[in-house]
Amino acid sequence: MAVNVSGEWVMADDAAAPSTPAEGVAEHNTREKPKKYPGEHDVATWSHGAVVVVPCEHPGRPGALPYDRMLLDISAHGTPLNDEPHRAHEVFGLLAQHAASRLADKLDCEQQGEQGSGRK
Repeated sequence: MAVNVSGEWVMADDAAAPSTPAEGVAEHNTREKPKKYPGEHDVATWSHGAVVVVPCEHPGRPGALPYDRMLLDISAHGTPLNDEPHRAHEVFGLLAQHAASRLADKLDCEQQGEQGSGRK
């Protein structure tokens, strides 16, 4: 079983790209409705993974627009979890919360925030 993890800098309310966990799940073309997972970070799950947002002001590349969040996508296909939606929600939701907390501690953000000791 392979677990795929990818992150992308995005802006809130971006009309051209997903900027929320539910929009990130929809990008997987699933018929499932994303399910919110409780915790410190905003997480949406489905039977093959989870998407979580980590707020972080980031200037982006020189000449590019700034970003205000990292969208982290975690997915795994071909696992027993894929056939057990409740268990998948718990496992992928917990994994996403943990990954977001670890990521928030590593990001170099411009503004002081509630998440991440890596903030300036």
